[in-house]
Amino acid sequence: MDPNSGIVYLTEDSTPSGFYRYLPNTQGTPHDGGELQMLLVETSDGRSYTTYTDGTGIEYFTSWVTIDYPDYAAGETRPALQGQAKGAAVFRRLEGAWWETTAPTSSRSAAVRPAKARCSSTTQ
Repeated sequence: MDPNSGIVYLTEDSTPSGFYRYLPNTQGTPHDGGELQMLLVETSDGRSYTTYTDGTGIEYFTSWVTIDYPDYAAGETRPALQGQAKGAAVFRRLEGAWWETTAPTSSRSAAVRPAKARCSSTTQ
């Protein structure tokens, strides 16, 4: 969680997975509802970016897309696929996120070694 804004950053341990942020309607009270967004890595053609082969320390230009149905039911499209359809970036098994000085940081699983990526958003 960003200690200044109250924005909550989330990951999921799945493939494909998304890197999310939750914008609470009321700062400090996320249980009051809010908006779930998924990270979009900006590409020249607007397509969804896969980070499956990126190494450690890669920096990206990013923005966010809104997940329309975060509370999906059985048989409906899960959030990572909703975001991917809107051009959001997909990852292979993000393992967790933490707040590192001034920005969220995440790690992911890999067959050989875990990698770490730092994402700085061009929009808040």
